[in-house]
Amino acid sequence: MNSLDNWAAQSPQYETIGLCVAYAVLMIGLGLFFNKRAQASTSGFYSADANVGWFVNSFAVLATVMSGGGMMGNVGVASSLGVLYICAGNFACGPAVGLAGLYVAGPLRKSRSRTLSDFFQKRFESRAITILCVAILSIAYTGYMVAQMKASGTVGEYLLGTGFIPTMVVTWVIFTAYTILGGMLAVTYNDFIQGLIMTAVAVMIGMTALIGYGFDYSALMAAATEAYPNMGLFHMPIWSYIGFFFIWFLVNQLAPSVCMRAASAKNPFSAGIGLNLAFFWLAVFTFFQMMVSGPAARALVGTEGLVNNDAYLLVLVNTQFGVFMKGLLGAAVFSAIMSTMAGVLLAVSASIANDVICKIWTFSDKKQAKVGVITVLVVACIVLAFSFNPPDLLALMYSKFMALMVCGLWAPLIFGIWWKRMTAKGALWGMLAGSISYGLLFFGLTMPDFSELFFAIPISILFIVIGSLTSPPPSAEKVRELESWHEKFDVEADVILGKEG
Repeated sequence: MNSLDNWAAQSPQYETIGLCVAYAVLMIGLGLFFNKRAQASTSGFYSADANVGWFVNSFAVLATVMSGGGMMGNVGVASSLGVLYICAGNFACGPAVGLAGLYVAGPLRKSRSRTLSDFFQKRFESRAITILCVAILSIAYTGYMVAQMKASGTVGEYLLGTGFIPTMVVTWVIFTAYTILGGMLAVTYNDFIQGLIMTAVAVMIGMTALIGYGFDYSALMAAATEAYPNMGLFHMPIWSYIGFFFIWFLVNQLAPSVCMRAASAKNPFSAGIGLNLAFFWLAVFTFFQMMVSGPAARALVGTEGLVNNDAYLLVLVNTQFGVFMKGLLGAAVFSAIMSTMAGVLLAVSASIANDVICKIWTFSDKKQAKVGVITVLVVACIVLAFSFNPPDLLALMYSKFMALMVCGLWAPLIFGIWWKRMTAKGALWGMLAGSISYGLLFFGLTMPDFSELFFAIPISILFIVIGSLTSPPPSAEKVRELESWHEKFDVEADVILGKEG
């Protein structure tokens, strides 16, 4: 055990805890503030009445994409497996979100789809497809949310001195409470604040590390390489790097939480601008996390490494900063955790409640919002139950769950948006073929990490094409509806930019 692991058992740090508690009170307060509007209708609960501006949405996207697992996991993977590996995954996020703003956000927003499964229902009018989509999302995002829960427990164990399980449970109560209270409106404005805090903290930690080396980045990397010789090398199978890149390049084009950001925007133009601005914030955030804080943490820890690889960022801050910065880091990590958990929890529960339960049984609009609240609570409880003994390396753990979602849903979504000839049969075959082939490859063969997608996605596309071409084409009415989702929105853009009205 590295000597720096010993401080994990320290007594409670009350000043640091106080700052985190103050932040938690603010988050719940926002939930209470937006409670009345959120509970009035399903539109208010799931999509904030489609009235969120592009600047707020841009930081909300960053907070959702760069989760607590990402904030700590990025530094952990960089410190323990090298910067090139974690860069392979994270450098894909910004361009992916930007591309989503160009060719996914607009059509989704114009289709008035609140969730990914809602889009599939409108596009193909098939309950089987909707249920399969919800099943894939639920499995993938349960694993993703478990990783965030581990991040919260690690903060309690290594930074606050409050213990792994107690901190994890308290965090669960907080994000579940404000998600239930305020729905998408509270989640969005919480995420906006959280995105600001996360970016500021990432930059401050990175800049402090650079100052310690006299702004000599080569000296920082030399120290990190001395502690870990593979720090700047390609030392794993090349397909692991390529696969890691493409997993996150594709995830952020179809992530339900990102899709819901598009639904919450004021209009398609605002949705696209918000996602493209998020591209810039993501680039800033990931640079300081992976390229600066990761190597700096490993240089500090030394050759032995840590027992808990996800604690490198916490070690760096604990040894370099005072109480206020520790509290700010705690708030930033909890920001990342809760923003992602709330957005993903809302997306998954919306798919289950809005697209399955409320399609089988008829409820009034207000009662549908109540069903959404109950579903949020049930999903949150399931996640908590799986969170008490999670595996190591958060970023890799949740990336493998995201690979399932990519292999099962990416091709059906993109073809569903852009190929008029695609049919319900093609979508169903594509989802089944992609997700099943990924599962068989993952569990049945020993392959480089993330390389399964290079087989599963082509198989999904093949079955989409075969299924679509061997079934009757969509009706003329359905084709016209699809075309309407691609109509230009230049007039809306002009109004927003002040050229008209």
